[in-house]
Amino acid sequence: MMIKYKIGLEAETFLFNKTNAPEIVPAYYDRDDFPLLAEIRGKPGESVGEVVGNFVTALIELRTKLERNKSELHMDSHSGFYYVPLSLHKEAHKVMGGKAVDESLNIYGTSVEEFPDDQRNLAGRITHRCVSCGLHVHFSAEEVVTKQEPLYTKAGKKEYTRSSEFKTIEIGRLSLLKPRLVISDIVKGMDKELYPKLISEEVKKRCKYRQPGFYELKPYGFEYRSLPYIDQNVDVMTGIVETAFDLLKKAVG
Repeated sequence: MMIKYKIGLEAETFLFNKTNAPEIVPAYYDRDDFPLLAEIRGKPGESVGEVVGNFVTALIELRTKLERNKSELHMDSHSGFYYVPLSLHKEAHKVMGGKAVDESLNIYGTSVEEFPDDQRNLAGRITHRCVSCGLHVHFSAEEVVTKQEPLYTKAGKKEYTRSSEFKTIEIGRLSLLKPRLVISDIVKGMDKELYPKLISEEVKKRCKYRQPGFYELKPYGFEYRSLPYIDQNVDVMTGIVETAFDLLKKAVG
């Protein structure tokens, strides 16, 4: 049995204008379903070096695109969150055209509604909402189903001779991350091994989507969604990916 393990990294970041305030990300940039966040989408890879390299490539591509467009916007994720004026938050929802933001699942049953993310004035009216940048880790483990077919050599115009050699043909793939118990083991491992090292008390206190245990199912497996994305995380990306691969292989067995 041959198993292909893959990890992918995806990060969210604000695009700030020259007054250092966030703006809705223009549609010609990769952006989240919620358009106040740009996305840095690294292609999945089968090794630590490939995954980190793909993410850094995507990061450089976004920076280059901003420079090439002579944009007054620049990336900013130094704190991992920002209190956005309510008017801008509402405008972002209008851009979505009524599309709902996908709700993440949580292995502990935590609901985002348990964590208020608004700021209010003295009259009790909401003035700002907290928006946070996430570092999403994508997990995939597939059993590659193959079969052996004999090789033939041409012996004449219409004649072929069967060789003693065979070629391997891939006929399908089966995801090994469908059982919820496997996903739960990986999510708990990420919560234990990485979450405490990368989360700050301020982010944990203020940002409802940066709580432990959040994940989202995908056709290829799932993505872990609890980690914050701040500028310093780039320096420890190799360790993040190493831990992710270790947990994935251990859970799948």
